Amino acid sequence: MRRRNRIRSTAAEVEGESVATTTPWGTEDNTGSASIDWVLLDATHPLTGREILDAVRRRGLPERRDANPHLSILKRKGYITNAGGKWYRINLKSSAGTGRPAPITHTPSSQAVVTGPADADKPLGVESLAARTDIAVAQARLISVVRQLAAEKRVELDRHKENHADIARPDFLWHYLLQSFATMGRSAGWHGLIGNPTNYNRVTYSALEALPAADRLRVAQEVCRAAKVRMPDIKAGYILGCFERIRGIGGLEAAKARLLAQHGREAKIQWLKAMPGIGDKYARNIMMDVYHEDFRDSIAVDARIKSVSETLGLVFASYSAHEAFYLDVARQAGLNGWELDRLLYNFLGEVQSRL
Repeated sequence: MRRRNRIRSTAAEVEGESVATTTPWGTEDNTGSASIDWVLLDATHPLTGREILDAVRRRGLPERRDANPHLSILKRKGYITNAGGKWYRINLKSSAGTGRPAPITHTPSSQAVVTGPADADKPLGVESLAARTDIAVAQARLISVVRQLAAEKRVELDRHKENHADIARPDFLWHYLLQSFATMGRSAGWHGLIGNPTNYNRVTYSALEALPAADRLRVAQEVCRAAKVRMPDIKAGYILGCFERIRGIGGLEAAKARLLAQHGREAKIQWLKAMPGIGDKYARNIMMDVYHEDFRDSIAVDARIKSVSETLGLVFASYSAHEAFYLDVARQAGLNGWELDRLLYNFLGEVQSRL
């Protein structure tokens, strides 16, 4: 999860989020097996076992020599399947009361489901004509709600577009990378890292640059633990990895210039995803937080948006299909993607109650 210029959030609401000690599939955090879970949960397309291990390595996660035993366990549990030698997740709906994705169950024809790569040529990836009908019904329900809510919240939404000015910060890229790692998995991490000047000032780019190379990882780990972010040692590795990559480019201003020089949204997403720890969601969210013009028709799919999909009875097999559904809703509601994304994030309770 991420902090997205939260409007009127309360401390109780933020602190009320549970701290997971396992992945959504029940694997203990900070292990090589958990790394496989996270790669598959974030994947936007099917992956071979080798591609999964390569992704684990690129992201600086704990590694294991052979992915196949854990993949077989996940398949038996019903979380993933394979076709053509490649693996992909299936049903991501939560089991009642567990907060974890449920194993595969029989899905009634009235429920629109994205089943896998075989559906890629169908509209929004749904599996049948009946499912396409149901997805249209779900869209109509959501469009009606968000169109009215957007009219009510227009002043708040427009005010948060003013964060576009942050892109002028010399440390724009570093600040929003830190914010991503602070909130990744639990938005309360923002308070401990970004909102705590003592912790924040120890891991600014200039502060890390001033340290002896041998001390940087230790300091990042100390700060992440003190800030109580999820997976602190892994996040510290991400921070150090991003530092080394940016330093190799020539520093903060050079890296920022290179990012902004990328042509169009997709090129910027791919550039950001080369940063350790940054995947599809945060590659979008970093640029959406500053209302960048290339990202005003984007959706940063997170747990809150997935909860709306669950309320509507929809399950998607890929990030791109999930984003496409919400972009279509935004267009039909007279909104851009950013407006719908922030509306669903900041006013989730009102959206859910009206649905």
